[in-house]
Amino acid sequence: MTARTALYYGAIDLFPAFTTEQQRVYFDKQEASRFDRMRPEVGKRFFWGRKLAKDALAKRLGCSPGGMTFSYTANGKPFLLGEPCHFSISHCSTAVAVAISDCNIGVDLEQLERRSGKLEPPWLQPENFLHPLSAALVEAASSSQEKARLFMLLWTLMESQVKLFDSGIHRVIKTLAIDLNSHTQPAELRVLAGERCFWRSYNKGLAQGTEVLSVASHRQLPKPELHIWQQGGLKKVELEPDLESVVE
Repeated sequence: MTARTALYYGAIDLFPAFTTEQQRVYFDKQEASRFDRMRPEVGKRFFWGRKLAKDALAKRLGCSPGGMTFSYTANGKPFLLGEPCHFSISHCSTAVAVAISDCNIGVDLEQLERRSGKLEPPWLQPENFLHPLSAALVEAASSSQEKARLFMLLWTLMESQVKLFDSGIHRVIKTLAIDLNSHTQPAELRVLAGERCFWRSYNKGLAQGTEVLSVASHRQLPKPELHIWQQGGLKKVELEPDLESVVE
């Protein structure tokens, strides 16, 4: 049977304010407790990640999002106990993304200009964060903007695989080496070392190209339906990936 996969994406600035009643619908006790400890901007991302995920899961499973409770693995990966539907949630400071599938899946979303306080941008020293072969791709880029784009693309590929395999980023940094061919459309990805999976990445069609969204699965799946929050609701859109794994 062909697996069904869907992506849901929304820019934080376009999401409306949410009510206390909505919190009661979409948060279980554990989530409500976590939310109460969050800064407002973090809480907004947390709420909309849960809302998008639970609405999509409820629609697929034919139930109500109210009362839906997530379980968690030892590494913190959320799942629905006893249900055949898989999902993954990610957010950055500007947007939220959710992937839903009949198969195991992982998603990561990052801003290209992501920084941490006064620290030097990570793409200026990629060897500290990436496998040496992947770091060489970033170092060879001709401009600071291209270095940032390549670094964040590679980072989302790693993070989405971590979520797929329910593993840890520090192990993947040391073992996963990726090569990119940017002369095709979409660009092609090959794994040179480390565990293999299938990826799709989106960049140019999201927030004027200022974010990268990568989705990892164990095998090649049909292209996902993409739903983007626009003018008060989710709209299904057609968006081709900017990068795909080469199937060998």
